Amino acid sequence: TIRLDAGSGDVDLDLVSDVDDVRIDAGSGDVTLRVPTTLGAEVEAELGSGGFDTQLPIRVSRSERRHLSGTVGDGRGRIVIDSGSGKVRMLAR
Repeated sequence: TIRLDAGSGDVDLDLVSDVDDVRIDAGSGDVTLRVPTTLGAEVEAELGSGGFDTQLPIRVSRSERRHLSGTVGDGRGRIVIDSGSGKVRMLAR
């Protein structure tokens, strides 16, 4: 379980294995998540003024201007990202 709260500034997190629960709150700044290609998680992102980019296949269940929900891999874990302003990137490692 990981909980990160950054009032202002970028968040750069490198995950080395599957996760149970990751919650990131970035007031203003980019969020970069480096994840294994075998990651399995439900992903939910609230986006302020930035966008969402991923290098992993994601089955999108909801996509709106400021919200994205979907599943990566087997969907066993959970990743929740709230970004006030800044881009969210999920990069394969």
